Amino acid sequence: MDLTSLKGEKKIQAILSLANDIKNAELLFSLTTSEKGNVKQSALQALATFNYEPALPTWKKLINSKTKGEKIFLQTTADTISDIVANEFSAFLTKLFKQPNGYKLTENELTDFKTYISLMLGKASEKMQNLYWLIAENNEKLSSFNFQGSSKGLLINSYIHFYNPTANDIKKIFPAVLSMSILKTLDKRLITLANELYKKYADNWLSSVFISGLLTQPSNDVFNNFLDKLNNKVDVGFLYDTFGTLYFDKNIEKHVGLLFWGQYKYGEIDTRFSFSRPLFENLDERWFDLLSNQHQEKVTLQVYNRGGVLYEAYDEMLTEILPNKFQSQIIKQKLQDYFIKREEKHNGSSTLYLDALNILNYEINEQMVERFINCKDNAVSKYSLKVDINTFTNWTDKRKLEFYEKISPKFVLKEEIERLKNGE
Repeated sequence: MDLTSLKGEKKIQAILSLANDIKNAELLFSLTTSEKGNVKQSALQALATFNYEPALPTWKKLINSKTKGEKIFLQTTADTISDIVANEFSAFLTKLFKQPNGYKLTENELTDFKTYISLMLGKASEKMQNLYWLIAENNEKLSSFNFQGSSKGLLINSYIHFYNPTANDIKKIFPAVLSMSILKTLDKRLITLANELYKKYADNWLSSVFISGLLTQPSNDVFNNFLDKLNNKVDVGFLYDTFGTLYFDKNIEKHVGLLFWGQYKYGEIDTRFSFSRPLFENLDERWFDLLSNQHQEKVTLQVYNRGGVLYEAYDEMLTEILPNKFQSQIIKQKLQDYFIKREEKHNGSSTLYLDALNILNYEINEQMVERFINCKDNAVSKYSLKVDINTFTNWTDKRKLEFYEKISPKFVLKEEIERLKNGE
C-alpha cells in the first residue's frame, strides 16, 4: 500500500486497515517510528492487533506511561500484550494485598487500578488467567479496601460503577470484567476459566458462567441449567446482574448483550466505546413468568441505565429485556398485571412503567398519564409531555386533542391543540 500520497483521516484509516493481515506488521512497526501524532497512534493500534515480538520494548514503554497505553491496548486481545498487562497488574495487586484490611487507596493507586481493569477486557493469555486466579484467591482481602478516593463513588466505566461501594460490590468487579470479556470475544479460554472459578469459589463468578451460557447455548438448556439459582437468595442477585447486561433490540428482534467500556476524564483521556452481541437464542419465555412473580429492588450492575429511574431498580432491568412478542399470552398477561401494580404503587414517578406497558401492548390510559404529570409537578414540559404521549401511547389524534384540552389549564398546549384541530 502506498501511503505517501495520503494525508489526514484517509491516511489514518488506511493504516488501521493494515491490521487485517500479520504480513503488515513489519510495515506498521516502521510507521510507529517514522510517523507522529494521530498517524503514529493509528499505526500503534493496528500493530497491537498482532503478537509481534519486535514491538515488545514499545509495549513495555507504553504500559509504564501515565495512561498505560490505554488507547492502544484497550481493544487488542493479542497474547503478548495480554501478558504485559497481566504482569503489571499482578505486581500492582500483589503489593496492594500486603496492605492491612481497610486500607484506603491513594488517588494514584485508584487511577492505576481503574486503568488496569479497563485494559483487561477480552484478554485471555495464560498470565491473564493466572491474574484472575490471584484475584479470586484474594477477593475477600480486596473487598476490605476503601476505593472511594476523593468521592463517595467508584466509577470505573459506564458499566462498573458504584455510588457507595460495599464489600460485596467490590467482589463483583472482576467477575464483571470476565463477563464482559466473554461478551466481547467469546474466547473459549475465558469461558473455561469462568467455569473453573465458579466451581472453586462460586459466589460472584456465577455471573460470568451465566452469560457464557446465554451467549453459547440454546435458551431451553440455559433455563434448565440455571433455574434453581433463581430460588437461591444468594445466587439470584448474580442472575439479576447478568440480566442487567442485556436488552431486547427491537430492530433485529433479538436479546442482546451490551458492553459499555473505557474511561473518560475531561482533557486527559477518552477511550469509551460500546459493543453488542446477540445471545445464542432469545431468552426463554419462562424466565419472564418467574420474574413477574418476584421482586428484588437491588440490581447493582446495569449496563443501560435510564434517566430518572432509581439506581438498582429491578423494574428497569425487567423492562429492558421485554421482547415485543410473546408466544404465551398467559405470561404476557402476568407481566401486564405486574407492571400495572408497579405503576400504581409508584404513582407516576417514572415513564418506565408506561414504556413497559406499551411494549406489552397494554393501552395506556389518561389516568396513568395524569399520575405522571401530577407527580412531576413543574418538571414535565409541554414539549416532553407531547413526546411521551406520542412514544408511549397509540392514541388517535381525536383522543390526544380531548386529553390536551382537558389538561390545558396546567399545560398551555395551544399550538398542539390547533394542529390537531386542523388535522395537520
